[in-house]
Amino acid sequence: MKKPFHIPLIFALALSLDTLYPQHSWAADNTEVARKTPVTGKVDAIQAELATLRQLAKTDPEKSQAELARVLNNLGVAQGFQRNAARDASISFEEALGLYRKLSEKNPDEYTNKLAITLDHLSSSYLAEGRLKEARTANDEAYRIFSQLANKQPDVYQGALANTLNTKGNLRAGEKLPKETGEAYTEAATIYRQLAQTRPDQYLPYLALQLSSLAGWYHTENRTVEAQATYEESLSIYRQLAKKTPKPFRDFIPDSLINLGKFYLATNRPQLAKPLYEEALLNYRQQAQENPAGNQRHVADTLLILGTICTQVNRKNEAEKYYEEALVTYRNLKDKGDDNYLLYLVNALGNLASLHLTDPNPQVALAYYEDALKIYQQLEKEKNRQPYQAAMATVLNDMGTLYGKSQKLTEARAAFENARNIRRKLVAVNPDVFMPHLVTTLSNLAYLNTLEKNREQARAAYNEIVSILSNVVARSPRYQADIDGAKRALKELE
Repeated sequence: MKKPFHIPLIFALALSLDTLYPQHSWAADNTEVARKTPVTGKVDAIQAELATLRQLAKTDPEKSQAELARVLNNLGVAQGFQRNAARDASISFEEALGLYRKLSEKNPDEYTNKLAITLDHLSSSYLAEGRLKEARTANDEAYRIFSQLANKQPDVYQGALANTLNTKGNLRAGEKLPKETGEAYTEAATIYRQLAQTRPDQYLPYLALQLSSLAGWYHTENRTVEAQATYEESLSIYRQLAKKTPKPFRDFIPDSLINLGKFYLATNRPQLAKPLYEEALLNYRQQAQENPAGNQRHVADTLLILGTICTQVNRKNEAEKYYEEALVTYRNLKDKGDDNYLLYLVNALGNLASLHLTDPNPQVALAYYEDALKIYQQLEKEKNRQPYQAAMATVLNDMGTLYGKSQKLTEARAAFENARNIRRKLVAVNPDVFMPHLVTTLSNLAYLNTLEKNREQARAAYNEIVSILSNVVARSPRYQADIDGAKRALKELE
């Protein structure tokens, strides 16, 4: 099965229309790059500047058009880095685009390139909104303009053309056109590689970013040899850049390490992923010392994944240490009032509980699960989302099993019944996904009732298993074994 391809949100990072190509700003190929790149001007500050310009435009509209368009473009990019603000960004870009069209008609030599930059930004913003048709129209026009400019002045505009090709690749990925995605990324990487040969200081960073996107595409196409080589080349370039210029390139190394580590995990090579995540953790710890607010989350996330990797390679004690530190870090983040960390906190709790599922004393696992359940109940109550309900049911089912092991049968029954009730609702919405989980909980309830000699309730649970699976066994023969097992249990209860 092909893995889902992450469609990055692309905006020019320097946000500058004052500086013309070839010193054009980088195009980020993932949100991690955006995280590390300071936006030139806060949204509020840019909006204040815009308000002043609008007042000036009332008295001298002709003179103010160019400056107004520049600030609107910068505002759109700044809004694009904000959460859930893609629509606001598009509105800003659209207004800037209208102004640049008028300006380029009067003075094409001065403003055509700025028109193309804004089109490229608008294409990315439309992509973030899911407006694929409009995104393609904007990107096609930007590509056409930069192709013409690059033919006339290749030294000046080849980099801009590559940037627009990167946006094209992201758009084709959103349109689920993998062949065209790869072609666009490959062409962009080829241009950046050529430019980097003569201007390495300027274009190696572009090449490293582009290679990361290309490697991701190779991975989705199951071209694992090329994916690995391309991820490794991207990482190698960042190491080379960081040796020469520690800031800012040192900060890109952990993300590149994790890109390669994720690839190894996805290709079932956790032993190769582990040292990469360990090196990334060292880097993130160093960044967190310099900027705790911005990097503690990345420390916690990396700890969590390292715990999972250690579990996969049967290093339980090491996994527990990573999970426990992740838990402490997430709790600190939660205490600072950011509810986004709740999901990560609950993952750490669940993973710690899983490590202790087979302990002779189930109390440690139960304690972690109880904390996790409270968080899921809070999230489900606030957001009423199906994933939280599914997670709650999983925790309740496991808690029921642990209560049963410790002979707390009343608590076990309550947990299983709550899990069953949730899973019944989920099966009504998505039977293919949730039916096996409902069968698991019904089997647990049936077994518990058999232990307690509640024959009627045990029969009811087994009969429900037979009933729900009989409706799907014709198209899913794998369920026949479950039906046969439930029928045997029913016969034993006679």
